[in-house]
Amino acid sequence: MADLTFRSAPRISAASFTRVLTRAASPVAGDAANLYAIIVSYGLDPAVALAMFAHESRYGNDGVAHRSLNWGNLRHGARAYKIESGFEFYRNWADSLRDWCELIRDRYVGQGLATIELAIPVYAPPKDHNVPAKYIAAVHQLVAAWQASDANDAGLGPVSRIVAVSVARVRALPNLEAAVVSTKSKGTAVGGLLVVGALVQGSVTWLKLRDGQFMHSSVLL
Repeated sequence: MADLTFRSAPRISAASFTRVLTRAASPVAGDAANLYAIIVSYGLDPAVALAMFAHESRYGNDGVAHRSLNWGNLRHGARAYKIESGFEFYRNWADSLRDWCELIRDRYVGQGLATIELAIPVYAPPKDHNVPAKYIAAVHQLVAAWQASDANDAGLGPVSRIVAVSVARVRALPNLEAAVVSTKSKGTAVGGLLVVGALVQGSVTWLKLRDGQFMHSSVLL
């Protein structure tokens, strides 16, 4: 089992990220597309961030995180408005996620702790009643399961999806180099067959609307 790095092209699609949160009835599900984009903007892998969120608070459903809106159960954060019981409290999940991303980028990756194997014993030490080996194994299992689900999606269908971004491009082939043949606006329902195409943001899954019209899964819910 290879070590999991924090810095990586996305290992799961934005659509998978959203589906995981929706199925978990996470309080952040409605803002999933924005949260995914925040993680990617820091050069971090959304799959690892999501798996750690799952382990820390069952996607924001359990423990103090349900009240604190604290993505990683952080004890220090520049954007927090108060601290209670040793944890930072935030006004929204996006602020806590930005603090989490900056912590991972600067304190961990920036100081040589670039994998979960190196970082988690520091992030969640045994002295705080954590079991780092179990934490690491849980993150690996979740990331692997989501990647497998993304891969298995290809070839399934017909399916219906919703456009998740302001303007989604429809291409002549399942490849970002292909010509744009039309666009779809946010909230538009689209349907077709899931097919395999070029790798984009960690996913090879594309939606084939009809011959000569393809949309990548990362712009769909």
